[in-house]
Amino acid sequence: MNCEPTNACIQKMKSDQDECEKKLQQITQLLEDLHYISYDGTLIWKTTNIDQKFAEAQSGKQTSIEPPVFYSSPYDYK
Repeated sequence: MNCEPTNACIQKMKSDQDECEKKLQQITQLLEDLHYISYDGTLIWKTTNIDQKFAEAQSGKQTSIEPPVFYSSPYDYK
């Protein structure tokens, strides 16, 4: 890659990096979505910070936990 002047080269690299970060974010989201697919009717829902969630529920601050969106079959709705 031969760029002149240097500022143009830096701008091109920034643009390329932004595009790569955007694609990485899309792939990461796709992988997360694929994690929540169940073909046999079983979904394992992993929760973190359970002690904190219990404390928030007892105080009335957060009384429910929303599960992630998941697919119940390959061709079904979320």
